[in-house]
Amino acid sequence: MRRTGGHWSRRRSRTTSVARLFGDEIVGYVDLAGAAPDRRELGYAIGPSDSWGRGLGGIAAKLGLDWGFHELGLDEIWAEAVDANQASVRILQSLGMTETGRGQYELFLAAATYYRCFSITRGWWRSW
Repeated sequence: MRRTGGHWSRRRSRTTSVARLFGDEIVGYVDLAGAAPDRRELGYAIGPSDSWGRGLGGIAAKLGLDWGFHELGLDEIWAEAVDANQASVRILQSLGMTETGRGQYELFLAAATYYRCFSITRGWWRSW
């Protein structure tokens, strides 16, 4: 892992991860998973729950898109969020990601829900 400013980053062959320090505490991460040279899956998490509601999820996701398009040269980044997690759905929508379909069903906080699939291209990100 390498520290850059307030961020930690680690490059692995299939995943790039970035953790953000909030004070002295790591409160979340963003990663770009996959083996394809031009397309990756965006993932992010913020926790513990007392860190929620501060905009950190949106910041993490935006950093992931910036990293993927500008540093890794990706053409497309996709993501999934369960419909019951409306905060995550709103983050993906606010970043200009287009909903592309519905994924498999899942339990989220003991509630039956399903994945919503999103995608964004480098060209759309530049114009956003």
